[in-house]
Amino acid sequence: MTDKTHRYSLLHDAELIALMHEKKEKKASITVAHVDGSEATLELHGVKAIRMVDFISQNVISRVLCSEAMSFDERDLQRLVAWTNSLSDGTCLISQEAIEKYVTDIQSGSLKLLAIEPSWGAELVCIYAAD
Repeated sequence: MTDKTHRYSLLHDAELIALMHEKKEKKASITVAHVDGSEATLELHGVKAIRMVDFISQNVISRVLCSEAMSFDERDLQRLVAWTNSLSDGTCLISQEAIEKYVTDIQSGSLKLLAIEPSWGAELVCIYAAD
């Protein structure tokens, strides 16, 4: 188990309590509250795309997937990249070629993908360059 895998596994049952996206600075700050009440903030830099849905008064994390800590199936990456760049009605805002470029960059490690899957509430995916 890598350090990143362990770090993200500790977020199980934590609550996503805040997201700050600073578009000009291409930065996202994701704040979570652990079960013990302590808080932690993930800082993501070089944000290329970010999407969060269903942020409600309680947002419990089931698991966190990160391209740095695990291997994704190419179809799963394509699906996540398309979802990140889509509207709620399913309209994708980028071309298939752009999706494939993101996938290639994530697979090569020049970009990273972080996905927060909920057991309740908010779902988030971010494509970024560095922590």
